[in-house]
Amino acid sequence: MARVCFTCSHMYRGGAWCEDCGGEAIPLELLSPPWVDCPNCDSMWCTLHSAHAFECECPAVEEWK
Repeated sequence: MARVCFTCSHMYRGGAWCEDCGGEAIPLELLSPPWVDCPNCDSMWCTLHSAHAFECECPAVEEWK
């Protein structure tokens, strides 16, 4: 099950605690996809990683639902 850490925004597959920082993590299917329209181009912007969606480590949108 894919998860995201609330502390460091690390994405991983594993238990309830982040493998990097030890922060609490939540399953992706409980969250909405983090992408919004980028104000500077036609791409999507990831609000978790402050990067364009094609540059961030987020999984495909299908894993969020």
